[in-house]
Amino acid sequence: MNDEHKKCLILGLGYVAGFYLKKYSNNVWTSRKLQENTDNFFYFDLLNKDSWKNISSFDQILWTFPVVQNKNEIENCLTFFDKYLKNKNVIILSTTSAYKSQTENEEIDENSKLNLDDPRIYVEEELRKKGALILHLSGILGPERYPKNWYEKKRVKYGENILNYIHVDDIVYFTCKLFKHYKSYERFNLTSGDYKTHNQISKLLKYDAIFEFPDLSNGSKKVMNHKILNFLNETYYQFKKYPENCET
Repeated sequence: MNDEHKKCLILGLGYVAGFYLKKYSNNVWTSRKLQENTDNFFYFDLLNKDSWKNISSFDQILWTFPVVQNKNEIENCLTFFDKYLKNKNVIILSTTSAYKSQTENEEIDENSKLNLDDPRIYVEEELRKKGALILHLSGILGPERYPKNWYEKKRVKYGENILNYIHVDDIVYFTCKLFKHYKSYERFNLTSGDYKTHNQISKLLKYDAIFEFPDLSNGSKKVMNHKILNFLNETYYQFKKYPENCET
């Protein structure tokens, strides 16, 4: 494995982190459920200050879980960053739901207004000001997380809503490349740029999805990805498209 990955620490072991580790297995990861530490993983809980000291020897940090759950955790999170992550290459995985949209099918880019009333989004912005890189992910697709499952469970109400999505394999690729070309105080959106509605996806799947409001949209938006593609010189990158390039 390349030396550039040896000092990457993954905070949390959720869906994206699991795929990142499959690609770069020599990275180190953390969990709140571990009972003992090893060379490849150790116990870490942001709410347990005694576990923070394990972080000190790593230069690259991939933060995969929400930075806070509520307002009561804000001061604790900022203190942790100041003590252990300042001046390190920290990528924090966020969501494109962080942005406020004013009109239907509005184009959202990195200059769009953030929902700073949400404690998570507020803290992410504070951490960005301290030097972190915030990576806003649109809806994450991959094994066990494909829209057909949502349709079968009737989780989608509006047939004309655009699905902004990104495949987990593309997340891994771009996250790795961002570490190679790390830039502090930055914000990027990561989405496929494939703006299909749920009705269009259902038709491509040849699946007769039942939406409560098949001819309407509500809160639909188009998340732009130009900034990250230009920054990384990836304007010709071929994102995985759903359902064309995916298991369904």
